[in-house]
Amino acid sequence: MRIYFRLFATAMIMLQLFSNGTSALAQDNVGIGTTTPHENAILDVSSNKKGLLIPRLNTLQRTTQINLIAGADGLIVYDTDLSQFCYWDETNAQWVCIGGGFGSTGPTGPTGAQGAAGPAGAPGSNGATGPQGPTGVGVAGPTGPTGPVGANGLPGSTGATGPAGPAGPTGADGIAGPTGPQGPTGPSTGVPGPTGPAGANGATGPAGANGATGPAGPAGAQGPAGTNGTNGATGPAGPAGPQGPAGTNGTNGATGPAGAQGPAGPQGPAGPTGSSGTAGQGISQASATSEVRIIGTNDGSYSSSAGVGYTPGAFQLVDAMSVTRTVTSGSSLLVSFSGHVEVDDLNWYGPELIYFRILRDGTEIGRTATYTHDDAYYFINSNVALVVGDTPAAGNRTYTVECWIPDTYGSGTESFNIKERYLTVTEIRP
Repeated sequence: MRIYFRLFATAMIMLQLFSNGTSALAQDNVGIGTTTPHENAILDVSSNKKGLLIPRLNTLQRTTQINLIAGADGLIVYDTDLSQFCYWDETNAQWVCIGGGFGSTGPTGPTGAQGAAGPAGAPGSNGATGPQGPTGVGVAGPTGPTGPVGANGLPGSTGATGPAGPAGPTGADGIAGPTGPQGPTGPSTGVPGPTGPAGANGATGPAGANGATGPAGPAGAQGPAGTNGTNGATGPAGPAGPQGPAGTNGTNGATGPAGAQGPAGPQGPAGPTGSSGTAGQGISQASATSEVRIIGTNDGSYSSSAGVGYTPGAFQLVDAMSVTRTVTSGSSLLVSFSGHVEVDDLNWYGPELIYFRILRDGTEIGRTATYTHDDAYYFINSNVALVVGDTPAAGNRTYTVECWIPDTYGSGTESFNIKERYLTVTEIRP
């Protein structure tokens, strides 16, 4: 503030001499707006509704139009370009501007050196375990290799000797020996008398000696084998024979029961990222939870702006149930549909049956039906599910779901709501 009073003093004294406002000349100081200027001030300006204006120049005028001569040290003006007060510094022969607005931003300084790295923070707590993922559809693994050949068992003991066979038949009689010579005839005396009675038989003479044995006849034919005799006692075991060659593999025994679950091992280090899998394997799904009312009118017209009308017996696409998947050559697909069916509007009859079918590229590959009829015809609550296996050609394949109501009521209308519904296509590559 010292600078302001020093610089303004001369100008204010001259203004006072020509001013018609209130002023006072007291010794060697001047008051404007007061008759009692402060005794330490050369100029005392006082007002509660006016300010003080000093010469206002732009920068060009300030630097070229003022004729600066010796003794102008402290000369002050207001630069309208800079919005600053500027005074002349005679010692350094330059204008010095103060206060007011800010000058233009200087160039950005060079980037400081990299600070030292701070200490490592404490490890964060583990995040919550994510939900269990869906069970994959696996393919049976290959049969394990055949086990080694088992050793041969020990030789069995010798069986008992069978019984002796029956005796063979008796051979043929030998040839009869020659007849002995005739004895001499006794003498004949007298006339033979009458024949007397027959005398008793004389005693039998001794048997003649046996003739020589004839040669043996030919051997008779072999008789039939006799029945087996009882087993003889088992003889002592013979010494063990040498190890025989390995036998062929036996059939695999039945798999034993699974052992108890062992405790979980410690978490191993993360393995390297695996290579990308073959394109085309995985799951594609369409789902919807918004309720859709399907109304049949028997004449094919729309019966409600909130529903879809169609002639019963004609298939109607189920809203939001369409999945397109690029299938790999040789892949097998499992296509499943599930949904929840209700009737909750007393303006419509509940259909007795609702048929659903799955189509691939417009061709039906499977269908099912759900029974929804109740005694009052108005209230039904039923779930429907259909799973179909498919082996389509490679390329883009679109699967959709359609439904229809049989024409049960000839003169009425039928309606049902389909709510939560899902169409899932699972691909299993070869």
